[in-house]
Amino acid sequence: GRWGYQVLVAESAPAALTKLTRSRCTPNAIIADYRLRDGFTGADAIGYVRKGLGRQVPGLILTGDTEPARLAEASASGFELLHKPIEAHRLQDAIERLLGSSLR
Repeated sequence: GRWGYQVLVAESAPAALTKLTRSRCTPNAIIADYRLRDGFTGADAIGYVRKGLGRQVPGLILTGDTEPARLAEASASGFELLHKPIEAHRLQDAIERLLGSSLR
């Protein structure tokens, strides 16, 4: 928010989709943590929201996980992967890349 973006925070992909639908808002980007509740991943969440909106919204995944198998899974998702803790300028750069890709 301090960087001038409108931010929607949700505890799950279904909650995010509900909030987006109710607000009639279409996101320019989705940022998701890799490990989510109930065995879901950030890639699952991004896919769920994309499907619900019927739009290929750019996404990126954040993770603090260091287990090689989890990192390989996250990398294989096709989404940019950033490791926590992340420096603010690196996150902002990644968001700018995402927003740039949504304009193409």
